[in-house]
Amino acid sequence: MTRVEWTRTEPGDIEQVVSMLLCRENPSAVRVRPSRGDGGIDVLAPARNGAGVAVYQVKSFSSNLTAGQKAQIERSFRRVLDYAKGRGLQVTEWYLTLPLDPTNENLAWLGGFTTGCGLTAEWRGLGFLEGLAATYPAVIDYYLRDGKDRLQAALESLTAVLRASMGPGTVVTPAEGSAAPSAAGPLQPEEAAGTLAALHATLNEHDPHFSYDFSVDSARPEIPDQPGLVAAVQEGDAERWVTFKVFARCGESLVERPIPLSLKITAEAGSQLQRDIEAFDRYGTPFSAPAGTADAELDLPGSLGGAFTGGSVRLEPAPGAGSTGYDIRLQVVDQHGQVIAETLVGMEPVTTGPSRRGVRAHGTEQYGVFTFEVLTDLEAQTVPSAQRPTAQIRYPKASARTRTQASSSTSSKRSQSSRTTQRLSCGFPTWQNSLVTTSGESCASPNSCAARRFPFRGRGSPSISGRVPPRRRTTCSPRCSTTS
Repeated sequence: MTRVEWTRTEPGDIEQVVSMLLCRENPSAVRVRPSRGDGGIDVLAPARNGAGVAVYQVKSFSSNLTAGQKAQIERSFRRVLDYAKGRGLQVTEWYLTLPLDPTNENLAWLGGFTTGCGLTAEWRGLGFLEGLAATYPAVIDYYLRDGKDRLQAALESLTAVLRASMGPGTVVTPAEGSAAPSAAGPLQPEEAAGTLAALHATLNEHDPHFSYDFSVDSARPEIPDQPGLVAAVQEGDAERWVTFKVFARCGESLVERPIPLSLKITAEAGSQLQRDIEAFDRYGTPFSAPAGTADAELDLPGSLGGAFTGGSVRLEPAPGAGSTGYDIRLQVVDQHGQVIAETLVGMEPVTTGPSRRGVRAHGTEQYGVFTFEVLTDLEAQTVPSAQRPTAQIRYPKASARTRTQASSSTSSKRSQSSRTTQRLSCGFPTWQNSLVTTSGESCASPNSCAARRFPFRGRGSPSISGRVPPRRRTTCSPRCSTTS
């Protein structure tokens, strides 16, 4: 690989590529965009010893430091200390990162203003960055050379080759290192292993932000949630399904290369669909729009996205970071306040809609007998009269259903030692059914249509899935599906 000519690279490009190299090396790292309140932090990552955080101060200086540049670095260091103190941030490591190896005088100067500050301070210079550049050449190629254009061209070329080579009468030529085809008889699985491995390596050679996995199955496989999963695209027919999975290489991948989504849902004024959209916007209540009401366009990495028209769509709120479930205890009392029945309800993490004007809490009784839902309007600080805590009791072996109305109180985290008690008053207006299940395919044949689910993790974005033309299905997380 050709060495990076740091001295001829624009300062802004240096800071961008160095930050991305650090994020690839530390997948949990976060790049802090420059602002007045950034505290002099360029990249924030977990500390090596697991206690506190590490701050990388990125500079573009590539030749001997001047007095002014040294003063700038010292100011940045003091800003980090002030920022950490004011916000209770435990900074245990600080790294001056720049394409310049230090002299003994540089190291003495660094120690002079960092010693005694209660953290580890080190110089990460040219050798360190050259090592990262050798480990992640796709980052250098993408940001400093013509890798972005060549990545797109390579993906388009590979797609064309695959489509041509997978046609009828194809003769498979093994890749270097794989077993040669048998002179007689059908192709054996071992003979294809090297070719599949080479294809996987080619798919993952140029993209600095995302990696790709693929599989071929006789039946369409379900797509479980996996760390870093951005999308899964499936194409198939009655005989086989090909699945491509797209993974973010680091936490900054979706920041550096966002996934634009355009979604339009057409609803009649005053219709149930309009009310469902409003409930999703306020509370994050999941809903499904019927076929013919949704148009969407999504730009997925690897040219895997596309446009959907006249489809159906299901929207759910993305899971919040650190959100957990909890238990509540529901009790039925008589007119004298005596408990006549009680049970536990396992509650899911609370959700809110894109407008953040309301909160939804929902869960299922411990034996699956009924579901429970509370919608709270944060603007009015009330539970709307039409959306009182609702539940529906279901008796699997009985034809009749008993319905009751509950009033709710606070909830606690799920634990044996801490349970929240909900008392059910015996006025008994009707509870609404809060159980939400994913709707199935609306087409006649499960092999004649496809669905997409697209996840946008950690940013509070909803997910979307939908139906697409025959032989193509895409799935992503969180949960969403559109159909056309």
